[in-house]
Amino acid sequence: MNKINHSNIILIGLMGSGKTSVGKLLAEKTNRHFLDTDLYIENQEKLSIQQIINTKGEGYFRDLEKQWVQTLARYHHHVISTGGGLPMHSGDPLKEMGTVIFLSTTLETLLKRLETDNTRPLLAMNKKETLETLLKERLPIYTSLADLAIDTDGRTPLQLVEEILKNLK
Repeated sequence: MNKINHSNIILIGLMGSGKTSVGKLLAEKTNRHFLDTDLYIENQEKLSIQQIINTKGEGYFRDLEKQWVQTLARYHHHVISTGGGLPMHSGDPLKEMGTVIFLSTTLETLLKRLETDNTRPLLAMNKKETLETLLKERLPIYTSLADLAIDTDGRTPLQLVEEILKNLK
């Protein structure tokens, strides 16, 4: 964990795990800049992630994520919230950029957090089935990349930040 003093803190996990909420608060508490890879891509493309995927395809979006990871290599002293799928296609370089923290969340919690969210293209059909599949596919990758895994269930972003900070000291 000695990377923490001079490098980035990178949050990975499924959509709804709290990466953005926790990331913003963690950046504030550690006096770091906050970057959200999905927001960066949306700003660059001037389209929402849903619009990018619907109009240009998921492959195009994943290529944008790969390009963004190359850009991230130049950043230091940031808290970076990644899109949920980014570690699947561009994960290995993340370990070189800083401390990777996996925000682990159960299916039940994800379903509660995302039940009224209609902005995520991957959840357009069957949320439960899709999230089950994503958990099964992504959990091994998230676990292998993580320097630290934090269980988010039943906890506020502030509680999660406090646990992260305690573990990183």
